[in-house]
Amino acid sequence: MSPRRTSKTTPSDDVYTMAEAARLKGVSYHTVSRAVRRGTLPAQRLGRMALITASDLQAWRPMRERAPKKYRRREPDQTAVPALIDLASGERVDLARQLALVIETNHELTRGEPLDAFLAFLAERFAQALGLSRVELWTVDATSGAWRRAARFPSSRQANDGALAPEATLAQWLPLAQATVQVAPGGAATPTEPTLIVAPLRVGADVFGVALGERDGGRLALASAQLQLAQALANQAALAMALDRGRSA
Repeated sequence: MSPRRTSKTTPSDDVYTMAEAARLKGVSYHTVSRAVRRGTLPAQRLGRMALITASDLQAWRPMRERAPKKYRRREPDQTAVPALIDLASGERVDLARQLALVIETNHELTRGEPLDAFLAFLAERFAQALGLSRVELWTVDATSGAWRRAARFPSSRQANDGALAPEATLAQWLPLAQATVQVAPGGAATPTEPTLIVAPLRVGADVFGVALGERDGGRLALASAQLQLAQALANQAALAMALDRGRSA
């Protein structure tokens, strides 16, 4: 299948790399990169790559008078072609994003950072990947009880706010095999009750605790792929805990 060409007057779901966007607009790569960094040119991230939709690129008006003289003389190149990714399909892009996130967390894990620092990083990525306002990573032990090892709170909340679930409920969730959506403690299974995502921190048969997340106290609607991603991240937290336990033994 040959790549589609997009004219300046016909917006589509095609996406361009920053290099192709520069060719199409007749500006330097650095001009495009600077606009993306500043937010004046919207872009969607796929790992380390920034992708720009044809409609956003058409609407963008670069400041040519501020560019070096050699770039002001450039003419737009109408032969620039979109990247071979169709954002309308969604599934492949979402999969690539998920893989990039797991690879990123793997990289952080292998750096050997202190456990608390890695778990704080993971809580932030957990929230970003699933659109959650609050995330908590809990260690639950039969002898020591439960304690919150890391959390990500919205700016309107405080780190010493009450837990998303009582200790007894955390213990009940330990046998879960995979991430799932549960009714928030104290609620009932009705269409208006708030729900949480719950993912066991599991490495093989060993369970270290649970990861919890909410979205502004409302009901969560998560696809199967999102639940799988949540469990993959929870497994990363469990692996970090297992490695830390091994180093301390």
